[in-house]
Amino acid sequence: MDEARRDFVLCDLAKEAEWELPEGQVEELDTMMENLETNAKLYGFANAKHGLCFVAFWKRLIIDKGERRVMKIILIAAIDLNGGIGKDNKLLCHLPADLKHFKQLTQGKTVIMGRKTFDSLPGGALPKRRNIVISRQTDLTLANCEVFNSIDSAFAACESEDEVFVIGGENIYKQTIANAHVLEITKIGARFDADAYFPAIDKAIWTAVNQEEHPADDKHAYPFTFITYQRSK
Repeated sequence: MDEARRDFVLCDLAKEAEWELPEGQVEELDTMMENLETNAKLYGFANAKHGLCFVAFWKRLIIDKGERRVMKIILIAAIDLNGGIGKDNKLLCHLPADLKHFKQLTQGKTVIMGRKTFDSLPGGALPKRRNIVISRQTDLTLANCEVFNSIDSAFAACESEDEVFVIGGENIYKQTIANAHVLEITKIGARFDADAYFPAIDKAIWTAVNQEEHPADDKHAYPFTFITYQRSK
């Protein structure tokens, strides 16, 4: 109750001072409203409709932006023209530039993955990154990894971070795309026999803000394009 009263006072003072959030933060709040349930859990509430906690939760988001950062959820994947991402728990093809691109984006960051994706990594946990693995196996331990039993618990453990990267596989992408802020996609200009797929990218929701095309060459058998999508609604 004391915290709620304080938040209301801060809100009133901000209104009196005609203080407004920067446009970028307004967009962040709009996105958070669409992802209310997940964000409520990240802030420690049982759900988004928890009486006074609901009010305090939203006051805190609006007033405490300087103290609490919005964790940006980024999905990163290489997909073919059919949306395929893998076959038999392996990548569809070898693109050295894509591996370099992946390393540049994720190094020093947190990467979240499913157990099958972890098993597909030839060297185990990715170096110079915080590795989080989602598994239903409650007693699972993996070298240089943190193991969680759900996406929500993994996100809650990362709430102090600026951004996290979700790196697969299919089921993890499906569970997280509704809460994602950015998609980092490598679009491969070919079709493969895949058995795992990335969720459909709805152009009414996602806007391509950057594209970098690469032709096939002696090191890359297929053309590919790096595309950054941002959530537009």
